[in-house]
Amino acid sequence: MSERVPLPEVLPGMGAHPLPEDWEAVSAFILVKCRDEEGEIAWSFRTTEEIDPYELLGALTVQADLVRKRMLANWDVDDDESSDESA
Repeated sequence: MSERVPLPEVLPGMGAHPLPEDWEAVSAFILVKCRDEEGEIAWSFRTTEEIDPYELLGALTVQADLVRKRMLANWDVDDDESSDESA
C-alpha cells in the first residue's frame, strides 16, 4: 500500500459537507467514482486508517438501507396494477 497523502491531493477540487459543530473526525471511508486512464468509469475506495470491519459493515448496511428507503419512496406504483395483484 502506498503512503497516505492529504485528502486534497487525493480528491483535488472536491469538497464535502462539514461535520456538525464541535464534532471531531476520527476516521473516514471514502467511496470515489473515478475515470480511469482509458476514460472508463470505475469505483474505488480509500480509508484514512484501518477501519474495524464490523463497524464498517454496520455503517454501510445502514447507508444501503437508507438509500433503499429513498428509492422505494420514489417508486411509482399504478393503483390499478396493485389492486389486480391482491385479487
